[in-house]
Amino acid sequence: MNMQIKSIMIYNKRGQCRRLDFKQGEVNIIAGEQKTGKSAIIPIIDYCLGNPTLNIFSGVVTDIVDFYAVLYQLTDKQVLVAKPSTRGKKQSQVYYEEATEIHLPENSEKFRKNLNVDDEMVIQKLSRLLEISTTEISIRDTTVFLFQEKSLLDDGKRLFSDHVEDEQIKRSLLYFLKIQQDDDLRNQSDLSKLQAKFDKEKRKLRQLEKSNSEKISKGQNLIYRARSVGLISSESEIETLENIKQVLKEAIKWQRPQQLSELIEGDINISQLEQELKELRERMRNIDASITELREFDKLSKRYMESVDEQANHLKSIHLFDSQDDLLRHSKKCPLCGSELKNAMPKISGIRDVLTKLEQDLAFVKGKESINLEKEIEKHKYERQKLSQQIEDKNLVRISYYKERNALPQISMRDEEKIGIQYMIKDYLESTSQSNERGYRQSEVEKLQREINSVKTKLESKSNKVFEEKPTFLWLSEFMKGWAEKLNLENSGSGYYFDSDKLTVFANRKGIPLAMSEMRGHFNWAGCHIIALLALHKAFLDRQSSIPSFIIFDQPPEENANKTFELFKEVCKELIPNLQIIVTTHCQLTDNEDFLVEPYWVDGKYALVPYNWIPRL
Repeated sequence: MNMQIKSIMIYNKRGQCRRLDFKQGEVNIIAGEQKTGKSAIIPIIDYCLGNPTLNIFSGVVTDIVDFYAVLYQLTDKQVLVAKPSTRGKKQSQVYYEEATEIHLPENSEKFRKNLNVDDEMVIQKLSRLLEISTTEISIRDTTVFLFQEKSLLDDGKRLFSDHVEDEQIKRSLLYFLKIQQDDDLRNQSDLSKLQAKFDKEKRKLRQLEKSNSEKISKGQNLIYRARSVGLISSESEIETLENIKQVLKEAIKWQRPQQLSELIEGDINISQLEQELKELRERMRNIDASITELREFDKLSKRYMESVDEQANHLKSIHLFDSQDDLLRHSKKCPLCGSELKNAMPKISGIRDVLTKLEQDLAFVKGKESINLEKEIEKHKYERQKLSQQIEDKNLVRISYYKERNALPQISMRDEEKIGIQYMIKDYLESTSQSNERGYRQSEVEKLQREINSVKTKLESKSNKVFEEKPTFLWLSEFMKGWAEKLNLENSGSGYYFDSDKLTVFANRKGIPLAMSEMRGHFNWAGCHIIALLALHKAFLDRQSSIPSFIIFDQPPEENANKTFELFKEVCKELIPNLQIIVTTHCQLTDNEDFLVEPYWVDGKYALVPYNWIPRL
């Protein structure tokens, strides 16, 4: 499907239309002074090929124009694409129309009321009309082969716009030259995605390996420190991360001895011990005092009992307690003189009863009191013995504490260092707990490498290629060499060829490749651009590629301009009516006036934006 530019229209805010018509299959030249809008031609066409951004500097064009439109001529139909001005923003709303012949409106009202698609839909529709059969490529990928802005023509380092990645340009080029088919493109797309994933995983793997190297170094340092304080006894060198972790796990099993741990806990335990000893000794003193009191009481009691016994013995000495005494037994005898009494005296019998009871009570008290005092004293002695043992036990702990305490500063410092290193080891082990990620990353890298190799094998297979890459570009070099001679480029006697891998032009100077960037001057650089693009479009047409068949060169060098225009005319004539070349220039043309789109643009008279559209102060 052939696609060329039929017309470009701009509409102002008052609805007025400015229209430029182009001839199909010929050279179309727009010549004019600076600041007349020539360089806006490429951005307007690009804007109406699905680009949401209008790449025109702010100025007269952007201030005046309200709508931009391009009428495309295809083999059997026309397509009209119109878009409102961006007003400095992206604009994706589009008026789109397809018909055998389209009547162009005089104003933009029709467009404004019928913005019926967006840029994405325009891209899909135009790609379909061009019979681009893969989703990996669209009409947007053709623009690098259609537009040569002035800044690009003057660039010796790049042949194509840097708005598209080189890899995508290569894929598109091989597709449009039918070196790669739909399957190839899918494989190429898969390869790019796989390569991107592979590179990403490879970076992560390298980062992990670098991190593991740092972790190994840190782990070895921890092992050295652990050895120095006695946490590790092994002196062998440990070089792998897993072995380092295993050794360090053993180091964190060490614990401080329990007795020393209790002592090191602080002065709270010893203070408590001292307090308990004080309380035990106080209880001991109380018991001793009680025993002393009981013994004193026992002595007093015994002296009292001895006094009572003495008095009882006196009574016994006069037989008052003797139960056989006649005097007390016979109450009618006088206890003093022994004479007979007429009546018994009751008091004598009472005295006898009292004395008898007194004797019994004295004996009882004597025995009972002696027994109770002895029991109480024995009880206190037993209590004292228990307290004494407790005091002795606690005192031994106290003595041990202070003995240990004399060496504690050295022991404590060493053990505290061990504990500190253990904390560092625990943090280290926790931070390296995800080290198995390296194995996962390594596995992913190997898997992706296998998939990449598989796709590359498919791409390298010759069975699915219609045209071979190397012969294709050798064929193109034949035309490039002849055209370079006609333009009188540097080293024009040598062969010129296009390098599809580096996407640039080389001159073969006596067997030594000379890159475009190594050539001298803008004229040679622009000449390389021109002969390369003409050669590629010749190949596109020869292979009936799904690409628009026009090229736009914005202001090629004025040096040898006539030779340049003659080359354009020659190529168009050879390929007529299949290639359209649009050129903008500052040159005043005398021999090529028939190819002018309009008379020479002069600031203030003729320009892209009509002079009468511009408000006057």
